[in-house]
Amino acid sequence: MDFKVLISCLFTNIIISTETVITPLCSVGRTTIIMKKNFDNKYFERILKEKNMTPRSFAKKINYETRYVQRWLKGEHSPREEHLSAIAEGLGIEKSELFTDSSSNPVLNSSDRLFDENDLKKTIETTINVLHLENTSKSLQILYEFSNNSFREGTRNEVPSIIHPLTMCRSALSLKLYQDNILSVILLHEIFRKAPDPNTIKHFPLYKSLPEEIKKNIDLLTMDDSQSTKKKYREQYHENIRNSGSRIACLVKGFDRADNMSTITSTGHFNHDYLERIMIKETNDHIIPILEEAAKCPTYVDAVFNLQYQIRGMVEIIKTLLRRINEQ
Repeated sequence: MDFKVLISCLFTNIIISTETVITPLCSVGRTTIIMKKNFDNKYFERILKEKNMTPRSFAKKINYETRYVQRWLKGEHSPREEHLSAIAEGLGIEKSELFTDSSSNPVLNSSDRLFDENDLKKTIETTINVLHLENTSKSLQILYEFSNNSFREGTRNEVPSIIHPLTMCRSALSLKLYQDNILSVILLHEIFRKAPDPNTIKHFPLYKSLPEEIKKNIDLLTMDDSQSTKKKYREQYHENIRNSGSRIACLVKGFDRADNMSTITSTGHFNHDYLERIMIKETNDHIIPILEEAAKCPTYVDAVFNLQYQIRGMVEIIKTLLRRINEQ
């Protein structure tokens, strides 16, 4: 098993399947080892065409949402066990025909997307409406207004960059962090980083209406992309956050690192130097101390523990794997 397989296995919740890809129950990444058979999306597509069925008409026939059928066709997801019988029956074929034999060696399939952005958005919107989170509502609108259809770096497929703040926000909600200001900062913490013209955002009426505390935290968290590869700049950037006195900025930076580590390790797009320099050293030297600052706010103690547990665990796994690779 090579380095990518090792690190992906240890960083993700892996489920062994002899028939189909099964989504993990609790996921840092979405990875499955398929031992014998793979769902054949190309065969599925061909049969649909032969039977003159569109994704929509087939979805209606088997009583599932069209988006599920579209994902199966694209190979983004494989049907779960409970879907397979309905698919086979709807096509008038045997369930076994939906699979192709794979090699005897395990194949590691990793996903660039840990979660669906539309589902994330829906959950966030529901929380906003229930709790009347005015600033979070504004921030979500701003995020979508200026997302510029950009994509996340280091992913094989075109994964919208907007999924990063949405995942962070959903993670915060899962830890019962319902404060309007912190959710707003999470959603907009990178809004200026890829913006062609930051002033357009700053003069946007909704952004101007946000409280100054939110905007100050966003400015504090904004990294200059043109300087982001320079060691001294990164050190000063993290020190500024740690010494700012803003527990919100410190906590958001923790969520940011945790999500980035999850994405990097689930996609397998990384190199040894980056893992050692950024994911290990920078995390230990800067991110963990930043989170300790956030923990000085009693409200954030549990969230900090959760983030540190996740981040420290990933750091130790990377160290162990790098050591094993170096010994080979």
